Amino acid sequence: PCFNGDYVGCRHGGTFHVFDRLTQMLNVGLSRDVDTWALLGDNFYDPHGVLSPQFMQALSMPAKSKPMVVVPGNHDFWQHGSPHSRTGYDTYGNGYMQYWGTDTQASLANASMPFDFRVDPSTKEIAAAGNFFSYNMIGSLATITFSGAHHKDVMDPLFQEACEWVKREQPSYVFVLGHWSGVDLGCAEKMSTRDVHERIKKMPG
Repeated sequence: PCFNGDYVGCRHGGTFHVFDRLTQMLNVGLSRDVDTWALLGDNFYDPHGVLSPQFMQALSMPAKSKPMVVVPGNHDFWQHGSPHSRTGYDTYGNGYMQYWGTDTQASLANASMPFDFRVDPSTKEIAAAGNFFSYNMIGSLATITFSGAHHKDVMDPLFQEACEWVKREQPSYVFVLGHWSGVDLGCAEKMSTRDVHERIKKMPG
C-alpha cells in the first residue's frame, strides 16, 4: 500500500519514499544474474492506469528485459464485494486485461478471443477462472499461478491440466504462486497458496 499513497493510506509513505526506493532496488537487483521476478498480487491499486506506466518507466532496461510473472490479488480484478476486502479503489479489470499484457491461457485459446468474457462482473460474479490462471516455463523453472478467489471445484481441473503439462515438460523446479497465504484473509475455502500447494503435490503429473 505504501507504494501508492494517493489511493491507499500510508502513514510513513512520504518519509520512506517507497516508490523511488523500490524502483531503485529493483534496478540494482535485476541488473544482476536474475532470471525472472514476480509480483504476487494487489500490485498497484491503480484504478486509472496512471501508476503502472510510471512504474515501468522508472525501471532500467536490464530490469525490463527480465521476464515478470504476475499473480492476481483481490484488488487486481473486479471483485464487487467478493471477497469482502474490496475497496472503492480497486482496479476493476477483468482478468489481467486492463493494464498488463500477461499471457494467462491466451496462447491456448482462439486468437480472436483469448479471454473468457461469458461471466459479467456487473452481476457481482468474479470473472471466469481461466482468465486468472497460468502455467509457464522459464528455462528449467515452471510456474503455476492462480487466483484464490475462485472455488476449489472450479480450479482443481485447471491445476490438473497444469500438472499434466509439467509431466510432459519435465522442469527441474515448479513454483506454485498465489496471493493469499491464509483462508482467513479472504480467499475461497481450501484456496490459500499453502492449501493449493499441498493439493497439487498429490495430483498425477
